[in-house]
Parts: sequence; C-alpha cells; structure tokens
Amino acid sequence: MDGSIASETMEEIRSLVAAGEHIKAIKLYREATGADLKSAKDFVDGLIDQLAEKNPELFAKAYQSRSGCGLTTVIMFTAILIVTGWGSYSLTM
Repeated sequence: MDGSIASETMEEIRSLVAAGEHIKAIKLYREATGADLKSAKDFVDGLIDQLAEKNPELFAKAYQSRSGCGLTTVIMFTAILIVTGWGSYSLTM
C-alpha cells in the first residue's frame, strides 16, 4: 500500500470499500494523498480486488451487482427502442 497514508486513514478507506462506499473511498484517498481522480480510482479498484481475494464472500454481492447493472441497462435500452419504434424498420425496399 501507499506508505504516505496515515494508518487511520487507510483503515477508513478499507472500511468504506468493505461497505460498498467506493466513491467516498476515492474521495478520501484523494484528500489524503492529493492524487488525481484516475489514480485514486485505480488505487481503490486495486484495493477492492485485494480485499476480495482475502474475503471473497464479503465482496460476492458487489461483483454480482456490477454485472446486473449492465444487464439491466441493456434490457431497459432495448425496451425503450421497442416502445419508441426505433426497431421497427424494414430491410426491404
């Protein structure tokens, strides 16, 4: 981990990650280190992966919900296209 972060702050970041509060964890990391947004997100994503390896059952729901959001988005987008008629065109001339 980053040695320039106080241990109390690092524990708070870990707690936020474990609670699913990733945006708050990124914000706290940025405040503690002065890192840019991409670097902070990369750090928190790495921390998520690291903590998930140590405690997979704690993070199982988080990984399931990630894939569910994408599927829900695709279904909703498809439904909107159908309802608005965007998908009703003919290939014949």
